[in-house]
Amino acid sequence: FNMRKKELQEIKTAKFMRAKKLAEHLGVGLSTIWLWNKQGKITSKKISERVTVFEVAEIEKKAIMLKMQAVEDFEINIFGE
Repeated sequence: FNMRKKELQEIKTAKFMRAKKLAEHLGVGLSTIWLWNKQGKITSKKISERVTVFEVAEIEKKAIMLKMQAVEDFEINIFGE
């Protein structure tokens, strides 16, 4: 079993991710990450003037409920239910 260091790092989920990587990880759009952050549904940590990260474990716990809510909101907007 021979894996390179980079391959091992890709398998192990990072503790913190930037918005784009988090969106890919969760299977949602980048704008959804920023919307959830603005709405206070997920929290971010600003580590420098231009870099914001999110704690993956905290968001993974909330992700299923957030995705379900997003689908429900979409259906209400489209179907008016």
